[in-house]
Amino acid sequence: MSKENSVKTNSKDRVTDPSLAKNQQPKKRKRINTRPKDFKDFEVLAKTILENKEMSYFEWLHEQHEKLVLDFTVANQKEIAELVRKDD
Repeated sequence: MSKENSVKTNSKDRVTDPSLAKNQQPKKRKRINTRPKDFKDFEVLAKTILENKEMSYFEWLHEQHEKLVLDFTVANQKEIAELVRKDD
């Protein structure tokens, strides 16, 4: 295979022709803000409250995530146990 026909995979070897390089660049996605309207204000207030209680905001947030996941898991376990009992 000649050099002209080989496919180059190294980023340094990519096509440098501006008309062709345009097609190689990834398209930028428009970022959609999914946070509620006053999220940032409440986030700052929560951080301030927790800081005054000498608590880490991120530790507190992690605990909230854990509670949500554990509560969800427990609820699912109860539903699964009920379905098993019905099948017996």
